[in-house]
Amino acid sequence: MNTPLRCTVHLGVFVALNLLASLAWSAKVPQPIAWQSPAFAFSEYGLDANKVADLIGDGSLLIHLPPRDIALWSQGALNEYPDARITMSLAVFERPSSLDGSNSNPTESTPSPLTALEEVSQLFYLENKANIVPETVSVTELSRSGNHTVYETVYKVNAGLFSLRASSQTQQSVHDNGDISFLSIKGYVDVFFQHFEFIALADDRVLVIDSEWVNLDTAPFYIQSALKSMPEFDVMAANLSAWGALQPFKGDLLKENEPRVPIEDLPTQPTIPLYTANPESRQLLTDLGQIGEVTLMQPVQWYNDNGSRQAILFSSGISLLPIPLSVAQPYLIDQNNLLEFMPGGEHLVVNEIPNGDQVQLGWKACLVIFCMPMEILYDVVKQSDEIYLQGNASGDLEPVLGAQEVVAIEVEGGEHTLTVLTQASRFGDSMPWMLKGLVKRYPMSNVLSSLPVVILASESRRKWVLSQVVNDDRLVAQ
Repeated sequence: MNTPLRCTVHLGVFVALNLLASLAWSAKVPQPIAWQSPAFAFSEYGLDANKVADLIGDGSLLIHLPPRDIALWSQGALNEYPDARITMSLAVFERPSSLDGSNSNPTESTPSPLTALEEVSQLFYLENKANIVPETVSVTELSRSGNHTVYETVYKVNAGLFSLRASSQTQQSVHDNGDISFLSIKGYVDVFFQHFEFIALADDRVLVIDSEWVNLDTAPFYIQSALKSMPEFDVMAANLSAWGALQPFKGDLLKENEPRVPIEDLPTQPTIPLYTANPESRQLLTDLGQIGEVTLMQPVQWYNDNGSRQAILFSSGISLLPIPLSVAQPYLIDQNNLLEFMPGGEHLVVNEIPNGDQVQLGWKACLVIFCMPMEILYDVVKQSDEIYLQGNASGDLEPVLGAQEVVAIEVEGGEHTLTVLTQASRFGDSMPWMLKGLVKRYPMSNVLSSLPVVILASESRRKWVLSQVVNDDRLVAQ
């Protein structure tokens, strides 16, 4: 099942947001303050970190937490922020010495004095950022008090349609347990925090969790404009910003994953990942879904597209609905409901085909303030009562591959519905000229074209379904 994307904003905007870039500079040297990070520790959720890491693999996991009130030091005082939605981004790291294929231990007799967890955590110290994140020009220490240090960071940020040289002031706090917190003093936005947690895994791996929140009410004008025209923009921005916080430390998604094999040895079709058939995977997704709205990103897949080497990335939106499958399923699988809950959709035609539907969908896609019409044609075919596959696409997105999984789950409080919406796409040859220029300059924007779609689809569809079943007789009877 496809979901239209109303706003495909270049990831550079969100990297800039996450980097806290600012054109302003304060002549007064700020001093460190004692503050408390409002982030929840992922370890306190009681999940098996090694199982979570195995699910993530070489991909990424995003969790958009439910809204809650937080207290955060900002603008010189401790302020209350109601209904803040913190976003978690999770990824698995190896020792830094093995990330680039080199070996920091030249002989077995000279082992590193640091654990894998200590080595990985040092990557995220602000003073090391200039060596890892290409956009970083310089990092300068301004003041220090114990484990709290204020830095000035200068960036050269390419935001897609424009570039800027900017600076920020950020406090870094290193905690006794090895966690690292960052607090915006002066930067791209007035209110921002970030918290990194590190969990040691088997085989010298480390699970890194970035928790962050930004008050977009203090963002620049183009972000404000997007918020006014697209209420769902804040959900997409929060998730993409959190993903962008870890990705630079993982390396180039395309270069790192491209197989060094002849093109003839590549598969001719990508493999759509499915999750709910495995009971252990199903339970883990249920546990994650009880924490918040989940997006799971697979590693890049390479395939042979008629003699052309192509890359594609599958993203899966995971939601746990507090209603029985018999109530939720009719709303979830009916393709005629697309325009009911997806922003940007303009027209929809659904025709029956053997064992499924053919869907013709038109919508507006926007790059910040520039919008363009887009259209695709694709099939949705029933594989089983729990799995519906998507493919055979043509139009402005080609290919479009995916699946929708809907299963009944028993949790405390009764039967719930676990839904997994998976999709991957690339822009087709008929895409608008503006997107052609973007893809040519930033190939990753093509590979990631389905990620914002999945984020918005999972969030908005869940809200819509729950709004529809309030007066459902089947639900009331239970």
